[in-house]
Amino acid sequence: MTPAEPGGVLVDVQRRLEGFYGLPAQAPVTEFLIPEDAAAGYPGAGSRTLVTEHHDGLSLGVVLEPAVLEQLRRDDPRVHLDGDNLGAFCTATEEVSHFLYLLFRAASGRAVTQLELELQAEVDKYLNAVFLLS
Repeated sequence: MTPAEPGGVLVDVQRRLEGFYGLPAQAPVTEFLIPEDAAAGYPGAGSRTLVTEHHDGLSLGVVLEPAVLEQLRRDDPRVHLDGDNLGAFCTATEEVSHFLYLLFRAASGRAVTQLELELQAEVDKYLNAVFLLS
């Protein structure tokens, strides 16, 4: 199998979610990726979406563990989604979902809870997996 560019997978997930929900296209999530080593000083560990609220808006960043990116590179889920790449695909989809949900809610001036973020990500992982498997 030819190695894939993980950024292509991330942007495909983003555009698919924007299409599912009729959202306007946002800047590609790949422009907000922070390498894991550069994110060491930020809260949390592993793959995560970082958000800081300012008086004039939000700062967002997405961190994906190197193992997730490597799995997406090695085994492109757009070609074949299976047990080998499902975990990495779901992790990436969850972070893209968080990214889009935070942007959407910020644009509408609405607060976000952790429960909302996690619930939406579960729906988005399901929708994306079903799409690729169909």
